[in-house]
Amino acid sequence: MRSIIFACLMAIGTFVFSSSGSQALPVDFIDNGSYTTDLASGLDWLDVTETKRMSYNSVNAQLGAGGAYEGWRYATMPELRQMIFNWTGVAVPVPEWSFTLPRFSTTGLISLLGATHDETGPHIQRISSGILDFEPYFHENPGVYTHKVFSISFDFIPETGSEYSAFNNVMELDDTRRSPGGSFLVRNSQLSVVPLPAAVWVFGAALAGLGWLTRRQKQAN
Repeated sequence: MRSIIFACLMAIGTFVFSSSGSQALPVDFIDNGSYTTDLASGLDWLDVTETKRMSYNSVNAQLGAGGAYEGWRYATMPELRQMIFNWTGVAVPVPEWSFTLPRFSTTGLISLLGATHDETGPHIQRISSGILDFEPYFHENPGVYTHKVFSISFDFIPETGSEYSAFNNVMELDDTRRSPGGSFLVRNSQLSVVPLPAAVWVFGAALAGLGWLTRRQKQAN
């Protein structure tokens, strides 16, 4: 019996250590291949590579019934800002023209959203950039420029170890000009249950085992 109790205690200890001593990816982000689900906000995000080098008008024409992006819509700035917060835990201030994020915090997010720019070699640079929905208060001259393009970026120079993770406004476009990246498209997700890490199940099994042993001991006495 002592060996069983010891095994249960070791399982609990492993759970506590792994939960506090490691930094796992956010469990409420799910990679579905061509899109990512953010369970915290209840939104699906289409990979920006799916709309790479397309203008707002070209994408918008495919959002309706029968279109290539039926069911999707353009994301708003607050939605993009919230998604970045859900991933990094850091609030993006307003206005969001250029904001430095914690070191290496954007690498996993760019992998999920798709890299519209991927450079390797002496200078590693990965970027997810896309057009956002029109929001008048962001534009000084909305008659000319109707949409902003924002990027989530990661820059790393291995030789020096210098790293830069950031969220930036890279340019403004009219409705017809092609984006250098893609478009940030979202839809309401059908998923609502947050998956539990495997360690939680180990912890629960260990507690159940201890409870069973306690009852057995009381019955024996």
